[in-house]
Amino acid sequence: MGSLMYLSYEEYIEYGGTLDEPTFNSCEFRAEKIIDGMTANRVRKMEVVPEAVKRCVQELIYQEQLYDVTLKQYNARASKGETVAPVASFSTDGYSETYSGGSQSTGSYFADFRNGLDVLSRRIVADYLAYEYDDNNVKLLYKGVY
Repeated sequence: MGSLMYLSYEEYIEYGGTLDEPTFNSCEFRAEKIIDGMTANRVRKMEVVPEAVKRCVQELIYQEQLYDVTLKQYNARASKGETVAPVASFSTDGYSETYSGGSQSTGSYFADFRNGLDVLSRRIVADYLAYEYDDNNVKLLYKGVY
């Protein structure tokens, strides 16, 4: 079971994924590690990977992709000499962005951004896998003794 991927590249593409296969493989591995950490490797021991896990991996990959795109855009603007300030808040309903006053260094901003993404990743796993069970009928997110 060591080479089991929770989401194959073909499934990823079927779900609307856009990454090339090498980039997908890297992101999929990271998503597996996040899930493994929160499920005590229960998914890795299952005969069949549940649909909820596959969809969770897809969402985790998408979040990682957003991080990479944001970092590249930020660096591209900065390399052109443009003044770039990190986004301090964002609203999607009426679309608005508020930028910080630039008091935070780029490295500090992206460390905070990465930390926020890590928190979001744990929330995504909790949302997708809250009521999913392993082959022994134990909730995937259960942290006690069984």
